[in-house]
Amino acid sequence: MSRPSPRTTAEQAFRTLFGAGSASGLGDGPLLGRFVEHRDEIAFEAIVNKHGPMVLGLCRRALRDPRDVEDAFQATLLILARKAGSLRDPDRLDPWLYGVAHRVAARARADSLRRRTRELSIDPEARGPSQLEGADRDDLRRAIDEELARLPEKYRVPVILCDLQGLTRDEAARQLRWPTGTLKRRLATARDRLRGRLSRRGLAPSPGMFVAARPGIGRDAIPAALLRRTIRTSALIAAGKPLAEVTSASGSALVSGVLTSMILANAKTFGILLLSGLVVAGGALSTIARAPRAGALAPPPVAIALAEAAPTDEPEPEDRWPAGVEVRGKVVDHRGRPVRDAEVFLLGEETLTVFGTPEADGEGFSTSWMRRPEQPGAPPLASATTGDRGEFSLTRPDSEADRVAVIADEVLLWTVSRSALPAEGDVEVRLPEPGTIEIRCDVPGKPDTQDFQVVSRTFDGVDWESDVLYLRDIKVDNPGREVVGHLPPARFVVERLNMTDRGGWGVLLTPSERTLLAVAPGGRATSSFDRLEGRPARGRVEGLDGVRLRYAHVVIGYWGPEEEPRPSGEPTRYWTHLDVLPVGPDGEFETPPLPPGSYEFRLDAIRASTPNASRQSTDFSGVARLDVPEGGDPGPVEIVAEAREP
Repeated sequence: MSRPSPRTTAEQAFRTLFGAGSASGLGDGPLLGRFVEHRDEIAFEAIVNKHGPMVLGLCRRALRDPRDVEDAFQATLLILARKAGSLRDPDRLDPWLYGVAHRVAARARADSLRRRTRELSIDPEARGPSQLEGADRDDLRRAIDEELARLPEKYRVPVILCDLQGLTRDEAARQLRWPTGTLKRRLATARDRLRGRLSRRGLAPSPGMFVAARPGIGRDAIPAALLRRTIRTSALIAAGKPLAEVTSASGSALVSGVLTSMILANAKTFGILLLSGLVVAGGALSTIARAPRAGALAPPPVAIALAEAAPTDEPEPEDRWPAGVEVRGKVVDHRGRPVRDAEVFLLGEETLTVFGTPEADGEGFSTSWMRRPEQPGAPPLASATTGDRGEFSLTRPDSEADRVAVIADEVLLWTVSRSALPAEGDVEVRLPEPGTIEIRCDVPGKPDTQDFQVVSRTFDGVDWESDVLYLRDIKVDNPGREVVGHLPPARFVVERLNMTDRGGWGVLLTPSERTLLAVAPGGRATSSFDRLEGRPARGRVEGLDGVRLRYAHVVIGYWGPEEEPRPSGEPTRYWTHLDVLPVGPDGEFETPPLPPGSYEFRLDAIRASTPNASRQSTDFSGVARLDVPEGGDPGPVEIVAEAREP
């Protein structure tokens, strides 16, 4: 691509200056207008100089590699260039850019950690004091960014303007067109919530905690070369040039990915239900999910593309009920019929975990629940049971509430946020049409009945940070199938529970062959556990000759499919077991068929003379790794047993 001469650039600036006026002293809205109408690089440069230090500071806090920082910074401004003509309120650019920068940095962080994980899987010796480990060190400035991004907009925006950008309350109120009293009240509420959330992360927030996250003079100054490159590329984007022609492949993917997520998020805000990876036709849905191949990444879900919602002047819906407010309403099923004997909860900061166990007659589940985190001495949860007409009444006297959760026979767990319910009057919680998961099992060499568990999978993984449905003790014939019903629309994890006798030392329970799937309203998803793919491998343990053993097994493990990243941007992958294999007296064992991928084999052996009362769980251990190629012979597995000190 040829570069414009200095004379050409000067002529363009001269024509722009006298054709549209100087950029000096203009607000964000007029500057963006000039950029959209005249492709005015001077106007866009004024915007970058004003807001760029905030964007650059956030990117530096989230990312360790300077190249990732520059990519994220440039991608944020390219997204602004792409969407400059469609912003709902261009004069409120600070909070919008902050949110976009956080999305971009989180995605860039996930991409960086994913690359690092792949490098380590290829060369385990490459691990050292790397950016992967450094990224896990908690940092107050990055923690503020993460928790601030989780606040509702009406609380997030005052903090960005007053605490991060340094505006006075009066200046921020004028920019937002809010009464000063409203801004002060929401700013105080936002600070209280942030302090509480940071404290729960083990941090010690102070009155000056936001100073650490403010752009500093010089500290977040934009390098001249990066500034010039960003301005020029943004102008080309505004002129209609494709991303792939004006930026790198990684930068193009970063911009495209975040733009797509913004469209989906806007659609969700306006009440459109999005189900990634699923195509709904005529109300029926079926998805087959096999146990993922070891070492392989799951293909990205197919996103349903939707046009961005049109701007609206309607006020933002309330996202919380104040403490002490009575919430009255009724629960109905997907057909509008009242649901009686449902448990209804008014929830706030805590989360709800619902456990389900199949009834003896095979019809439905018996349920119990637990609050997380457990809070000894805390007041009981605000809960009620619906009457004949599905009615309920709840009051949470000591703290705010942000959602209603329902446990019912028809749908075992359903949660509705405050913002999705009417601002005034009684509320109606309509349960979705329940879906089902069919579990198919054909695992040779295992008992005739296999145990499974099904867990609803939240955005952040199944780790008690959101309301969770946990179904256990699900028994499936081997070979055979079982249908699990009464499920809400959600993503789920299905795992087979492998139980191995440890020679009088109890039973080793290992969740095996983790599969991921999604269930649509009224839909069915299928999870298959079989041994149809791959080829078996033979293995041998060296170093146990002449040792009398009570117990010797080898556990096969692999990194499971990549899942949605955590809010921090870190990729979520789980160490997944494939099987537990007995080791014969001669030290030999044979694996089940192994699909292509990378596996780890861990030995666990106990001497016959070791007393059961000993705290020592293993007398011998050992590790071996095996890469199984596509269509090739997996080769032998050799494990050297190493004695452990008692």
